[in-house]
Amino acid sequence: MYKKLPGRKSKTQRNKMKLIKEDKRRKAVIKSIKKLKNDVNHIKSINSFKPSNKASEMVSRFRNFVSKLLSGEVPTKISNKTYYSDPPEVYLPEEMNSSVKNIDNLNKSPISHIAGTFTTTAKDNA
Repeated sequence: MYKKLPGRKSKTQRNKMKLIKEDKRRKAVIKSIKKLKNDVNHIKSINSFKPSNKASEMVSRFRNFVSKLLSGEVPTKISNKTYYSDPPEVYLPEEMNSSVKNIDNLNKSPISHIAGTFTTTAKDNA
Protein backbone atom coordinates (compact mmCIF):
# COMPACT_ATOMS: atom_id res chain seq x y z
CA MET A 1 0.00 0.00 0.00
CA TYR A 2 2.70 2.49 1.01
CA LYS A 3 5.90 2.95 -0.93
CA LYS A 4 9.08 2.56 1.03
CA LEU A 5 10.92 5.88 1.09
CA PRO A 6 14.53 5.76 -0.04
CA GLY A 7 16.57 6.26 3.10
CA ARG A 8 20.23 6.13 3.84
CA LYS A 9 21.81 2.77 3.12
CA SER A 10 23.35 0.85 5.96
CA LYS A 11 27.12 0.65 6.41
CA THR A 12 27.23 -2.93 5.14
CA GLN A 13 25.28 -2.01 2.01
CA ARG A 14 27.59 0.95 1.31
CA ASN A 15 30.68 -1.21 1.83
CA LYS A 16 29.23 -3.87 -0.45
CA MET A 17 28.60 -1.26 -3.15
CA LYS A 18 32.18 0.01 -2.78
CA LEU A 19 33.55 -3.52 -3.14
CA ILE A 20 31.43 -4.12 -6.23
CA LYS A 21 32.68 -0.86 -7.83
CA GLU A 22 36.32 -1.71 -7.05
CA ASP A 23 35.82 -5.19 -8.49
CA LYS A 24 34.33 -3.71 -11.68
CA ARG A 25 37.30 -1.32 -11.99
CA ARG A 26 39.78 -4.18 -11.53
CA LYS A 27 38.00 -6.27 -14.12
CA ALA A 28 37.99 -3.33 -16.55
CA VAL A 29 41.75 -2.84 -16.09
CA ILE A 30 42.41 -6.55 -16.60
CA LYS A 31 40.20 -6.54 -19.68
CA SER A 32 42.01 -3.52 -21.17
CA ILE A 33 45.40 -5.16 -20.53
CA LYS A 34 44.24 -8.37 -22.21
CA LYS A 35 42.93 -6.33 -25.13
CA LEU A 36 46.28 -4.56 -25.47
CA LYS A 37 48.08 -7.90 -25.39
CA ASN A 38 45.73 -9.26 -28.06
CA ASP A 39 46.33 -6.13 -30.18
CA VAL A 40 50.09 -6.69 -29.96
CA ASN A 41 49.70 -10.26 -31.19
CA HIS A 42 47.44 -9.06 -34.01
CA ILE A 43 49.96 -6.38 -35.05
CA LYS A 44 52.71 -9.00 -35.05
CA SER A 45 50.73 -11.23 -37.41
CA ILE A 46 49.95 -8.31 -39.75
CA ASN A 47 53.52 -7.04 -39.88
CA SER A 48 54.95 -10.49 -40.50
CA PHE A 49 53.63 -10.22 -44.08
CA LYS A 50 55.17 -6.84 -44.87
CA PRO A 51 58.18 -5.96 -42.75
CA SER A 52 58.74 -2.22 -42.53
CA ASN A 53 61.25 -0.41 -40.36
CA LYS A 54 58.79 2.20 -39.14
CA ALA A 55 56.02 -0.30 -38.42
CA SER A 56 58.34 -2.73 -36.67
CA GLU A 57 59.66 0.13 -34.52
CA MET A 58 56.11 1.07 -33.54
CA VAL A 59 55.33 -2.56 -32.73
CA SER A 60 58.43 -2.88 -30.56
CA ARG A 61 57.52 0.32 -28.68
CA PHE A 62 53.99 -0.90 -28.15
CA ARG A 63 55.24 -4.32 -27.06
CA ASN A 64 57.60 -2.65 -24.55
CA PHE A 65 54.73 -0.52 -23.25
CA VAL A 66 52.52 -3.58 -22.73
CA SER A 67 55.31 -5.50 -21.00
CA LYS A 68 55.92 -2.53 -18.66
CA LEU A 69 52.19 -2.29 -18.06
CA LEU A 70 52.00 -5.97 -17.13
CA SER A 71 55.03 -5.71 -14.84
CA GLY A 72 53.55 -2.66 -13.07
CA GLU A 73 56.17 -0.10 -14.09
CA VAL A 74 53.52 2.03 -15.84
CA PRO A 75 50.52 3.00 -13.67
CA THR A 76 47.24 1.71 -15.05
CA LYS A 77 44.76 4.38 -16.08
CA ILE A 78 41.31 3.69 -14.65
CA SER A 79 39.73 7.08 -15.32
CA ASN A 80 40.51 10.44 -16.92
CA LYS A 81 41.87 11.74 -13.61
CA THR A 82 45.55 12.63 -13.88
CA TYR A 83 47.97 10.50 -11.90
CA TYR A 84 50.21 12.27 -9.40
CA SER A 85 52.90 10.53 -7.45
CA ASP A 86 52.85 10.87 -3.67
CA PRO A 87 54.14 14.21 -2.37
CA PRO A 88 57.47 14.19 -0.55
CA GLU A 89 57.42 13.49 3.16
CA VAL A 90 57.50 16.56 5.39
CA TYR A 91 59.31 16.09 8.67
CA LEU A 92 58.25 17.80 11.86
CA PRO A 93 60.79 20.07 13.57
CA GLU A 94 61.31 17.47 16.31
CA GLU A 95 62.25 14.85 13.71
CA MET A 96 64.77 17.00 11.83
CA ASN A 97 68.47 16.79 12.55
CA SER A 98 70.25 19.85 13.85
CA SER A 99 72.23 20.00 10.60
CA VAL A 100 68.99 20.17 8.61
CA LYS A 101 67.65 22.91 10.87
CA ASN A 102 70.74 25.04 10.24
CA ILE A 103 70.55 25.01 6.45
CA ASP A 104 71.01 28.78 6.36
CA ASN A 105 74.40 28.31 8.06
CA LEU A 106 75.73 26.18 5.19
CA ASN A 107 77.08 29.25 3.40
CA LYS A 108 79.09 30.22 6.46
CA SER A 109 82.09 28.19 7.49
CA PRO A 110 81.38 25.90 10.44
CA ILE A 111 84.32 27.30 12.38
CA SER A 112 82.91 30.84 12.38
CA HIS A 113 79.59 29.47 13.56
CA ILE A 114 81.30 27.66 16.46
CA ALA A 115 83.50 30.67 17.22
CA GLY A 116 80.38 32.83 17.45
CA THR A 117 78.94 30.57 20.14
CA PHE A 118 82.16 30.70 22.15
CA THR A 119 82.28 34.49 22.08
CA THR A 120 78.69 34.73 23.35
CA THR A 121 79.44 32.30 26.19
CA ALA A 122 82.59 34.25 27.07
CA LYS A 123 80.54 37.46 27.24
CA ASP A 124 77.93 35.73 29.39
CA ASN A 125 80.59 34.42 31.80
CA ALA A 126 82.26 37.83 32.21
